[in-house]
Amino acid sequence: MATICGAYCGNCEELERCGGCAARIARMASGPCELYRCCTQVKRIEHCGLCDEFPCARFDVNCGHVPEELFRRNRDWMIRALRRRAEIGTLAWLREVHVSEGAD
Repeated sequence: MATICGAYCGNCEELERCGGCAARIARMASGPCELYRCCTQVKRIEHCGLCDEFPCARFDVNCGHVPEELFRRNRDWMIRALRRRAEIGTLAWLREVHVSEGAD
């Protein structure tokens, strides 16, 4: 449920079809994920929030699958989420997100 880029798969309408980037090994429903490749294969870190270059220019790339306003809003949320996740750890972050999103 915790992605490389800071998204929370538990909120995604595509989860059943997609399975999440970790399950698909660097492939989103829309295609290959450069962030996943960068973190896992190049830098060998758990998520972007742990990177010395975070947030890098890759966070400014909209692959064209999302309306620009939604892309910017999601980007800002993911950056905040990754900073928090780096601060408290993935398991604690998942608990926070799970509770704040009203998940069961």
